[in-house]
Amino acid sequence: MPIRPSAAPDRGAVNELLAANQAALGRALRLSPPQLRGTLPREPTEPPNFSYYADLTDPSVRPFMTTRADPAGRTAYINEYPASNLGVRTTPEALKAKILSMLAGAPVDRGPRVTFVNDDSTRTSPRVPLDADTAGMVAAAVVDSGLRSVNINSTTGGHEKNPRSAHHLGQAVDINRVNGLNVGYQGAGGARYRNTDPAAVSASNALQAALQRQPDIYEDYGPAFLHRLPGPQAVASAFLTNMHQNHVHAATRPAR
Repeated sequence: MPIRPSAAPDRGAVNELLAANQAALGRALRLSPPQLRGTLPREPTEPPNFSYYADLTDPSVRPFMTTRADPAGRTAYINEYPASNLGVRTTPEALKAKILSMLAGAPVDRGPRVTFVNDDSTRTSPRVPLDADTAGMVAAAVVDSGLRSVNINSTTGGHEKNPRSAHHLGQAVDINRVNGLNVGYQGAGGARYRNTDPAAVSASNALQAALQRQPDIYEDYGPAFLHRLPGPQAVASAFLTNMHQNHVHAATRPAR
């Protein structure tokens, strides 16, 4: 049964939602984005709604987690709060819990935050338009991972020595912090080390696992594993293993 999205998460609308859909909230609800287009808020300043949950491995939800950067929609920015336009919850149980918490007066949760801080202050900001599928893939994986925050420290810059890199085409991102913790560190002589703090290990593992669930992930490189998809195919490279001890790299297949 369709659930009409509320334009704002006001108490009256949520009460109405609960009263009308108590039975349905106990079952799996899955609305396709075409049913919702034109009714969800598209700007970060607009309020989110919490009236459905989404399959984050379905590429059709991606436009709600990004902001179009060109009229044709070929490029997009990753939203600072990718889930804020969706109120995304991955299970009906989580959706029900969120609605009940809102009824109890809990503040609105905008979901995970994405920051864009280059760890090299001499380089440009990584907050630039990306290939739309890549931007959407990364945004969906961040939400799906269950993390509270990630920092993207590289998108299209910093890869001049490797012209074959997907970064040059806006089809890759590097994430160096998860839940406020460094994925790893760089030492003397170019050696890189994974952060062995259990919280950091768990968070970066969750991000890589969520990326691997995306249907068009091509490169899922990080301290947990180096996988090229589909497959996954393990990449055996001492150079790449060292390179990705301090960040998670995600890319779609370069369209050359």
